[in-house]
Amino acid sequence: KFIRNNFRNGDFDIEQPQKILKEWAKRNNVLAIDLIPELSKKEETLYWRFNGHFNAKGNEEAAGIIYNELIKSKNLMISN
Repeated sequence: KFIRNNFRNGDFDIEQPQKILKEWAKRNNVLAIDLIPELSKKEETLYWRFNGHFNAKGNEEAAGIIYNELIKSKNLMISN
């Protein structure tokens, strides 16, 4: 499952880091891929239990999201 926290929604904006990064990327014409919207839809456990790092399934899901975004944005070319 996606990492949850013990804070109430009003305590802070959990998406603030993504907002800052997206704004920087836009200003600098850099592609930024936010994994949170897609990963938060997943039912599987994507992180190791005692730390915030991806487990094998999390790495697989993140790689798929990144790959699809790169193809969609035409920033990745595939040769046969």
